[in-house]
Amino acid sequence: MLRIHFSATDLARLQIRDTPHPLWEALLSLHVLQSDGGRHFADWRQDAARRIYGAEPLLELAWPWGYSPDFLTPDLPGSGIEEAVAALLHTPGERIAADLRELGAIRRLGAANLAVADGDARALRWLGTAVRAYHHSALGPIWPAVLRLVAEDAEMRRRILEADGVDRLLATLHPAAVWRRPVLEIEYPVDQNLRLGGRGLELIPSYFCEDVPITLKDPALPPVLVYPATRPGPVADSSLAAMVGNTRAAVLGAVAAGRTTTELAHELGVSAANISHHVGVLRKAGMLSTQRHGANGFHRLTLLGAAVLGRRL
Repeated sequence: MLRIHFSATDLARLQIRDTPHPLWEALLSLHVLQSDGGRHFADWRQDAARRIYGAEPLLELAWPWGYSPDFLTPDLPGSGIEEAVAALLHTPGERIAADLRELGAIRRLGAANLAVADGDARALRWLGTAVRAYHHSALGPIWPAVLRLVAEDAEMRRRILEADGVDRLLATLHPAAVWRRPVLEIEYPVDQNLRLGGRGLELIPSYFCEDVPITLKDPALPPVLVYPATRPGPVADSSLAAMVGNTRAAVLGAVAAGRTTTELAHELGVSAANISHHVGVLRKAGMLSTQRHGANGFHRLTLLGAAVLGRRL
């Protein structure tokens, strides 16, 4: 069980990040890449596995079960990978060494990561290059979808905070989280207490966080809680699904803010070819339109599609 202990000051200093943290997304996507769960990630996992080369040392640092080193996800203000890698490379060497000693106690490390642990400057630069290359090859193709999902979740949480207050925000954060003021309890693989002590807490919605919210192991680091960003769910109106089919109903529900075929495929866990077929049917029915932007088609609801969903454009 993870228990996060708040004071009144901590509740007042609660922050919601509205851009994806590039290194948390990299770390958690490495977890996803090595697991077989998450219907949303099946197509991405297959595609990413073909794109990455020489990532074995990164996979070694990010085993999907148990401890992953805290230094891989430093505190960052923005979502740019270059700034993120720079922050990673500026981590104090003693902290990197301590984290890797802890990991090495439970998992055998290869030569590249042992060199990083020993403070080898060339090995550390290699690590930065490897993280950057992985982010570009595995996450770059879907980064617009990551940006959009995180921003939408953050906006939803802010509306809850403004309308109903911090208690409602924390009470609805995740099914595995229970808010009993002043403690947020979360189902967790280890027993851990995080006492905020007036530092506040940054909530970080994540595209690749699969199951339960996650935090850093070291309580002295800036406090964060990374949680799964809310994805578009099935359309509630069963009559619509009966009329157009479950997948087309889901496409209509997800495309309201505008989506590409690739984004729809990743968000709904359906192949791009399947999405293209359903988009074509909905376009012929006049429920959505497609505008070309270079090689990509950008799909939006039409007035008819919005009316079918009961929405206003």
